[in-house]
Formats: sequence, C-alpha cells, structure tokens
Amino acid sequence: MEQGYLIDVSFKRSIRDWWILVLAALIGAGVGWIIFHYRTPVYQAVGVLSVGIDFTRTGSLTDIEEDQVLGIAGDVLASPAVISSVLQKAEVEQIPLDEETFWKFASTDRRQNQWVLTIRHTDARTAAVLAELWTREGYAQLMTAIAHAENASHLQRYLDSLESCLQRATVFGPVSGYCDLENLEGLLEELSDTGKKAAEEKISSQGILPGTTVLLASLPEMPDQPIVFRRGELMLVGSLAGFLLGVLVLATGWTDRFYSHRLS
Repeated sequence: MEQGYLIDVSFKRSIRDWWILVLAALIGAGVGWIIFHYRTPVYQAVGVLSVGIDFTRTGSLTDIEEDQVLGIAGDVLASPAVISSVLQKAEVEQIPLDEETFWKFASTDRRQNQWVLTIRHTDARTAAVLAELWTREGYAQLMTAIAHAENASHLQRYLDSLESCLQRATVFGPVSGYCDLENLEGLLEELSDTGKKAAEEKISSQGILPGTTVLLASLPEMPDQPIVFRRGELMLVGSLAGFLLGVLVLATGWTDRFYSHRLS
C-alpha cells in the first residue's frame, strides 16, 4: 500500500507541476547546447571516389559479385600501402602521424557505388590536407591496381593461346608457324615466363577485376565551419538529466510545502 501510495502521489505532483519538469528539461538541453559550443571544435573534410563496372568486359554479375568488386576497392583505399604513403606525404606537410593515430581521425563509408573518405580533426588545415592526400593516393593506387588487372587479363589470354598452340602441336602433329614441334622448347619457355608474369600482375592488382573503373568524384575542400557533431546527443542527454532532476525535486515534496505555505 505504501509503495502504491507514493507512486500515486508522485504522479499527481507531476501532473500538477508539469511546468517544473518542462522547465528542468529545457534548462538541461540548454546546458548541453552550451557544453557543445564551448568544447574544442571539430572540422571535417571529405573526398569521394566513384567505382564503376564495365559490364561489357566483366559480363553479367550477381549482386553479391558487384558488392565484392566495390568492397575490394574499399579494401585498397584502407590498405596499409595507401595509408603508409599518405603518412609519408603528410610528414612533408608538417603533419607527423602514425597509422594508429590516423585512424582516430579517419573513416571510410560506402554509399552505393561511392567510397567517402572522411577526416575529422580539431584543425581545419590538417583535416583538409589529410583528406586530399588520402583521396589522391587512394585514386592513384586504385588506377594502378586496375592497370595491373588489365595486364593480367591480357597475359592470361596470351597464356591461353600458348596452351592451345601447344595442344595443337602435340596432338595434331607438325603444323606451320610458331606452333611447330621444332619450337617446342621455346614454346614451353614462353609458357613459363608468361605464367609468372600473369601471376605477378594478379598479385599487384590486389584483387581488382579487369573492367573496374574509378572516378575522382570530388576532392576535399578546406572547411570554414566546424561540424555540428553530437550537438543533438548532448542536448538530449542534458534534457533527460534535467527532467530526472525535476522528478527528484518533486519527490522531496517541496512543492507541497510551498502550496501549503501560500494557503496558510
């Protein structure tokens, strides 16, 4: 009975003195807003790369295969090779960083066929420089990987033709041209060399498929205003804290004594 009575009393106080709860919540939200504006500002710079697929080269792909192509591009952008190159160039710009610190400021986000490279930093210039270095280096290494993928594809086709040539020479007997059995030793050597080159090119392609395209959609710009980041969260937390404080104030019975004093 006692617990039910206390709940009933608290509910009636909340209905009667609702304005206290609203005022406390508004004050709490205001405190959150003040904290947001007085803390260290954060600047954001963003670069965007668009990844495409030439279906005339790749043929029809399933949704999963298309997703894999885009995912591999993202892996290249976040690869140690790309980040290491970015950090070396950043040091020339008087921005010394290690990889662990870099990832505290950096993030990648895929939006359909685009990869968004984001840097958030308390210094606007640092954010812009790192984002541009990352975007340009990522684009350059993707283009290099695509070139290796194309070379691997050409070498593979050449390798297939050599294997066909060898098969014709060994199965059907002497034929004219390079596929003649008299050139068997040279043919085997060419097969071996081409196979090694094709394997090297595939490794250098980092898994990128031939027929993949990449476009430098937009370069980062120097941010002139800090981002509105977590302002809503701080205001919401402040509002909830203020509301709970108002509930605690009502639970003390202070308003009951206030009204009693006025009536007396």
